[in-house]
Amino acid sequence: MLFLGTTLLRKYKLAIADWNLQVEGHRGFNASLPPALTREWEAEVNLWEAAEFPKYKNSTSPYKVKGNCASNL
Repeated sequence: MLFLGTTLLRKYKLAIADWNLQVEGHRGFNASLPPALTREWEAEVNLWEAAEFPKYKNSTSPYKVKGNCASNL
């Protein structure tokens, strides 16, 4: 337990750096897409997040990929 604080601080700093990298990547990706498309996706996500539990009974997940994609191979 002696080094728990040191370990947690180190991991926290690494997580913040990774978070910043992901935020910048998301901003760049979003900027490359048509604004109407991102608004549509954001509306779908907001509906999904606002849905009551269990979500799968009330609406379709905006995170589910329709059709084939590279990650489904």
